[in-house]
Amino acid sequence: MNLIGAFFSFLGSLIGTLGGLAGLLRWLEIEPRHVKAWLTRSKVSEIPMTEAPIQNRKRKLIAALLLFAFSFASTSYGFYLLAKKPKSPIPTGIYIAYQKAIPSADPQFPFGLEVGIQTDEEYTQPAQLFIMCDGDIGRGHGIKLVNGGDLEAVDEAVMAPPAQTWYHPDVFNLKWRAPLWKLDDTLVVHLYSKTRIKVNSAVPIIFRVNIP
Repeated sequence: MNLIGAFFSFLGSLIGTLGGLAGLLRWLEIEPRHVKAWLTRSKVSEIPMTEAPIQNRKRKLIAALLLFAFSFASTSYGFYLLAKKPKSPIPTGIYIAYQKAIPSADPQFPFGLEVGIQTDEEYTQPAQLFIMCDGDIGRGHGIKLVNGGDLEAVDEAVMAPPAQTWYHPDVFNLKWRAPLWKLDDTLVVHLYSKTRIKVNSAVPIIFRVNIP
């Protein structure tokens, strides 16, 4: 929607700029035939005397065109900035507290990353979330809650075959049954990859018990 709004804003500004240029040319008493004569390098004598441009009118036309070019460039740049404006993330109650590089003993995935994730609310057991990165994850491991202790009954996997049916190698799926993830407690996760990556966001998953 932001891009569509930016396009129509740009279109409206462009029409307004063209209208302003036309009005300026009328005010300067410059007609299309004068412009055509200058562009085709026709002599002023070829234009009827009653329609011949006054002295310095050509300079005024150049000034008007420069003003139009500046206005158009400004409008285009504003459209570019609006279109490139990053979208605000949807609040999920979970946010990235920190992330830092750590050593890796795996030559297949030489880059290690420790991520600290916090929550604004208490999650019932089991807790589950998707950790989304800006690149492919080789493997990962949920370590602990800083105040609650080591994670128990952990179910974790990168979202890629054969561990998962879906192919999202930039997403790490983590679920555990204990300890309880309490308000402001930090979840520590280690991720390993072939190239340097960073975590963009973490999304909680609501757990529902299967009822036969």
